[in-house]
Amino acid sequence: LVNTIVRLAQDFVGANNLNLLLPIGQFGTRSTGGEDCASARYIYTALNPLTRWIFPRADDSVLKYLEEDNVRIEPQWYCPVIPMILVNGCEGIGTGWCTKVLPYNPKEIIRNVLRMIDGKSPQKMLPFYRNFTGTVRETSDRKFEISGVCTLKSSRRNARSLQVEVSELPVGIWTQKYKEKVLDVLSRNNIITNYKELHTEDSVKFLLEIPKGTPNGLCSNNAAVSADERKQKLRKALKLDSVVGTSTMVLFDERNTLRKFDAIEEIFEVFFEVRRRKYIERREHQKRQLQAKLRFFENQYRFVEMLLNRELIIEGKSRQHIEEALRSRNFESDPLHTQQDDDVNNNNGGGGNKSSAEFGYLLDMPLIRLTSEEAKSLCERRDSKRVEMDQLEHIDWKIMWRDDLQNLLAVSGCFVKWSFL
Repeated sequence: LVNTIVRLAQDFVGANNLNLLLPIGQFGTRSTGGEDCASARYIYTALNPLTRWIFPRADDSVLKYLEEDNVRIEPQWYCPVIPMILVNGCEGIGTGWCTKVLPYNPKEIIRNVLRMIDGKSPQKMLPFYRNFTGTVRETSDRKFEISGVCTLKSSRRNARSLQVEVSELPVGIWTQKYKEKVLDVLSRNNIITNYKELHTEDSVKFLLEIPKGTPNGLCSNNAAVSADERKQKLRKALKLDSVVGTSTMVLFDERNTLRKFDAIEEIFEVFFEVRRRKYIERREHQKRQLQAKLRFFENQYRFVEMLLNRELIIEGKSRQHIEEALRSRNFESDPLHTQQDDDVNNNNGGGGNKSSAEFGYLLDMPLIRLTSEEAKSLCERRDSKRVEMDQLEHIDWKIMWRDDLQNLLAVSGCFVKWSFL
């Protein structure tokens, strides 16, 4: 659990494009791929401000919750407004299966979801790594080359050598491992004479000294060796190119069944249908909630009006007699409480506890509310709910989804770190 929390909060290059938790403390760097994080007792975390815009609170009531010891706990699964598996990617191995999903630009993902809402197909995307300064290009179907950056310079101190600055490594090749497995080997073989490290927590910078006229051709004076050939040999020797693929995208679907996806378009399609159904459920739930609130205010308004007009006498009567009088006049038991019980039944299959005071929302009202001013206020609330009902009738799942995506984009613009959205 601790390792999962740490991984969810990491934000260095090659970790998360969009970390759902905040890394408050030392959560690791790209030097060792996050393995240099502090012990759990020394670090803290909190929910990223963007997380609740990816997982809207309005969905909480339509998620299916699990139970443990007859207590409702976390949902079986969450349903984000964009496919988060494509935002941050994943990699893992299990019994009989392995999986690797590359991360993509959240902005392009949002654009593709909007295209699908409009009935269009998603466009192809290149893998994306936040703050990565190298290049990503497609080499063949389902294969991509990720390249680091190196620059060849003349050495100021030694005319017999050239200086090479390595300012970016391929994603997934961590700084410390690169030094041990590449640079130290080149140094022992006298291909490079010296190197310096000028890294930060977020960036890479190696300064290498390579002797001129070496027989390997890295810095050869041979005119037959072109500059491009020397550069390619240099990149190959420094191992600044790596190839990744999308041939093993194995994921759990909404039925908790392992499924192999051949293309990210398939992931988009499956996600789109699940999220679309969730919006339809949310709209129906909001409609039921508004109807319950409307009946709640209608009953309270009618109750106060009948008391003010002396059409209903409750002074000196027993509660049982008053409740029977309310039933005979078609007053409902608490609509909001009834709706909550229905939600519990729908979400976890259990039954809610029925309130013994089904008319408490009427009979437990303070005396100060049994006034003409309160009657007017209840009338206004009732009319307000009717307006909301009319507005909801003209809103479909497409409008709801677009609004959530626009809200996510608007909120992300308030934070410099996620300004790429």
